[in-house]
Amino acid sequence: MIGVVETHGRKVTAELVDQLEQVPRKRIRIQGALFEEMDVDAILARHARVAIVDELAHTNIEGSKHRKRYEDVFELLDAGIDVLSTMNIQHLESVTPTVQGITGIQVRETVPDWVLKRVDEVVMADLTPEALQNRMRRGDIYPLERVERARAISSGREI
Repeated sequence: MIGVVETHGRKVTAELVDQLEQVPRKRIRIQGALFEEMDVDAILARHARVAIVDELAHTNIEGSKHRKRYEDVFELLDAGIDVLSTMNIQHLESVTPTVQGITGIQVRETVPDWVLKRVDEVVMADLTPEALQNRMRRGDIYPLERVERARAISSGREI
C-alpha cells in the first residue's frame, strides 16, 4: 500500500499511484493553511506488510508525529512493516556540499548518512544526460514551464 507518494503534478505518476491502495493523508491546519502529511498511525492501524513511502528526506510540517519522514519510516519498520522508499542522492547529508559546489544550489532537506545503516538494500537508478533531458522535455520530471531552467542547470549553464 502507499503511505505517501508525491506526484508533483506528473500525470503518469498519478495514474500509477491510482492503481494501488492509498492511505489518506493526515490534514494539519497551521495558521489557517491546510497541509497534508503521511498518516503514520493510519498505516500502523492497517497492519500493512509493505508501505511505499516517497521522499525519505522530507521535513514534515509542524504538528506532525515526527520531524522528518525518515523518522516516520523508522516507526513503521519498528512495527514490522517493510518500507520501500525513495530519495535523490543529493539529499544524502555527506553529498550535499558536492551538490552545492557543482550546481550552486543548497540542498535543505537531508538524510543523515547513518540512516542508511538501517536499510536492507539500496538500489541506485541513473540516466544518461540525454535520457534525463528527454524526460525533462516531455514534462516527466518538472512542469513544462520549468523545463528550460532545469535543463540549463543540468548542463551547467546559467539562466
